[in-house]
Amino acid sequence: MEGPAQAVMTAQQIPNAADLPQQPNNPAPYPGGVKPKKYHWYAMVGGNQGVANQMGVMAFSQLPLIILLIMKNNPISFLTGISYQKLNYLHRAASRACLICSWTHAIAWTPRVLAKGHFDHAYIIWGLVALFSFTMLWTTSFRLVRRVAWEFFILAHIVFSILFLVGAIIHWQRKKLWVWPSVALGLWAVDRLIRLCRLVISNFCTGRRLNGDSVALREQNLVELLDGNVLRVTIRRRSFRWSAGQHAFLSFTSVTSSPHESHPFSLANIPSGSDNSAVFLIRVHSGATKLLRDVLVQPRETSIPIFIEGPYGAPKATSSSKTAGKALHKFYVDYSVPANDNVFDPAAFEKFLHDRIKVDGKPGQLGDVIQISKEGNKLVLSSQIPFSKRYLKYLTKKHLKKNSFENFLRVVATSKDTYSLRYFKVDQDEAEDEE
Repeated sequence: MEGPAQAVMTAQQIPNAADLPQQPNNPAPYPGGVKPKKYHWYAMVGGNQGVANQMGVMAFSQLPLIILLIMKNNPISFLTGISYQKLNYLHRAASRACLICSWTHAIAWTPRVLAKGHFDHAYIIWGLVALFSFTMLWTTSFRLVRRVAWEFFILAHIVFSILFLVGAIIHWQRKKLWVWPSVALGLWAVDRLIRLCRLVISNFCTGRRLNGDSVALREQNLVELLDGNVLRVTIRRRSFRWSAGQHAFLSFTSVTSSPHESHPFSLANIPSGSDNSAVFLIRVHSGATKLLRDVLVQPRETSIPIFIEGPYGAPKATSSSKTAGKALHKFYVDYSVPANDNVFDPAAFEKFLHDRIKVDGKPGQLGDVIQISKEGNKLVLSSQIPFSKRYLKYLTKKHLKKNSFENFLRVVATSKDTYSLRYFKVDQDEAEDEE
């Protein structure tokens, strides 16, 4: 009796499967019962690891944009006419965003690394190398550093950029995020290749023949020492074409220690159809320009090998009706001081500029694109085409030299768009000795 009765009681104690509460297939507390993807928003807000990974990916994804905005030959300038110098502001903004994301990534990962003691892991070490390198890139890019030590700024940029890329790639090796550094390196390589092609075309392909005669590369360059701090570099290249307001990169391979070192200088003239000589007026600072001046201490002029690459920086011409007839550039030359002393002829100066300024390589044919007028004791030059302020200074100094004024008159920049003629300052002792 005990056997069947006990079996019945046991069967009654076992609940029916339909009466049991249904257990969820996925017990994880995710919204909707679905596990999110690796970088889903829930993973990002669910813990510091998600935030850290998101910030790291965002920092890494800025690399192509950073390189694109600093390229000398970039598609943005080609499509919009905005020069790479103006895009440099966006380059620095993207770099700061990358730096902020990198530090956020490191700070968010710090508690986890401290808890597990992973400081000796390779990916942590190389991540710190990348973070330190990018921080040094930002530190050495301040305007003060660029002005005082330009060569150091360039060298630091190259060294720390390489360290950052190597450290970041090894740090993210497990995630296989190769697309961003690959695109960035590809853009950099394309820009370097284009610059190399322009350098070869300007200096080796068609530039060795001038006026039908074969001319050595050294003999196509002339460097003159105008005074203690100003150099005039004249480069003749048949294939080199430029417009007012542009600049080019010059390499003085026989003077500088690095054959790859080049510096940007503004062009001070407009191309001429007969000679096509590019003129640069260079103020001597420390570095390459000082070494170049030291070469000219004994001879006042010499011919040395110089490589030119460019031109760059010309604003895109526009034919819009809104801008037609408006002055693109407007400059002033204030000659009130010598004119009041009756030692300067404003009419002769105006005629000199009218005869010397070149438009499309032809002097004296200003047409409607360049207008010269007077406002009191000021000469006003209005241009509807790109026009260099330094070119106006160059012509003004030529006029002073032509009339033997260069010994007591000088051209001084008194504002962003104004030059003034001033007397050289003479010490009181020298004045008394002359009396």
